[in-house]
Order: sequence, then C-alpha cells, then structure tokens
Amino acid sequence: MFENKNKGIEKIREKVKKIREQLTMKQIVFLSLLVGMFGATVCTAFAMERQRESQIHIAEQVIRFHIRANSDSKEDQEEKMMVKKQVVEYLQPLMKQATSVQEGRKILSAYKEEIKEVAEKALETTSNRKVQVCLTKEKFPMKRYGDLVFPPGEYEALRVDIGEAKGHNWWCVMYPSLCFIDEAHGIVPELSKEKLQNTLSEEDYESLKPEYHFKLFDYLYGKVKNSFF
Repeated sequence: MFENKNKGIEKIREKVKKIREQLTMKQIVFLSLLVGMFGATVCTAFAMERQRESQIHIAEQVIRFHIRANSDSKEDQEEKMMVKKQVVEYLQPLMKQATSVQEGRKILSAYKEEIKEVAEKALETTSNRKVQVCLTKEKFPMKRYGDLVFPPGEYEALRVDIGEAKGHNWWCVMYPSLCFIDEAHGIVPELSKEKLQNTLSEEDYESLKPEYHFKLFDYLYGKVKNSFF
C-alpha cells in the first residue's frame, strides 16, 4: 500500500551495500545507530505526510460542528451544552436525509436561520444572549469520537457562536452524523460508522482508526531497515 514511499531509500541502497563489508564492528554498531535515527526520522516524515493527505481527503467528505461558548464560566459552559443538545436534536432528522456532503451543506445552509432560532430559544431561560450561525472553514485539532480519531487540519464547519464566543469549544462531526454518539459511553453507532465508511475511501477510513498510525510506522520502519541490512 505504501510502496511509493521507498523511492528515496532505494537510491542509496546500493551504495550502502558496497561499503558495508568494509566496516569494522564498531563502525557497524555506529552506523546501525545512525540508520535507526535516520529511519525513525524518515518514517515520522512519511507518516505525517500520509496523515496530511488523508486529512485533505477526509475534509472533502465531512462537515464538522463547532459551538463556541460565551466564556469559560460554569454558567456559560452549561449554556453551551444546552444549546448543543437542542441544536443537535433539531438537526438529527434533517441531516439523516443527506446522502452526500453536498446535500448536507445545502441542508445546513437552508436552515441557518432556524438553527439560530433554536439556539436562542434555548437561551431564553438563562442569559437570553444572541447567537451567530455560519458555515465556514476552520482549523480543528486532533479529535477522537468513540473509536475513531480525526486528524488535525482545516475542515468545513457549521459554527454556532454564543454571545462573545470566547469560551471553550465543543466539536463533533455533523456529516456524516457522528454528533449523535452515545456520549455516556463514547460509542459511535454502527450505522454512523457504515455511513462514514461508505463516504470515504477504504484507506482514508482505516486512517481514522488509532492503530493505523502504529501499523504505518512499523511498516515504514521495516522497509527502511531492510533497505540497509
């Protein structure tokens, strides 16, 4: 799967073979340490590049959800979670109708005013703050949803800003609908996983699994090691 990552390594394979037999034991040990350090650096660089490529592909097929609280006070953070609950419940039946990221985007664009009204209604009994709703592109950190890990990078997102929007955030994936997870147990429903799997390529979906990155590193390190010894 990653054969194309070996081009740089192949160029120096023959040179290493020629000098290997001329080395003393100390030199071999020293070279082994250098190769190990070089291999770890190369593997890390390749793994980071693969993650970047996967993130770009994944970002083309998903829409994230981002709520920014008014502040970090206990009351404002509780407001944020209350707004989240109401907005997610409102959007759940609508987003189930979407069969592509394009359809999901159209639904969210068409219902922005209604989403704003739902959020502000949720605040009527507390602060009565104003809410802003927009579809935008934002930088997201690495985020885990159940047993899936989304890489950091730029994603399209439905963003809901409460008041001054200076508090801690809440994130999820709006399309496919990973917002509707069993939050008590951190479980993503199988139906949501299937929809995501059908949306992404097999390799990009596999890259969302935590163990993927360890397997990729082991694979690349093995290729580097075998190229020298």
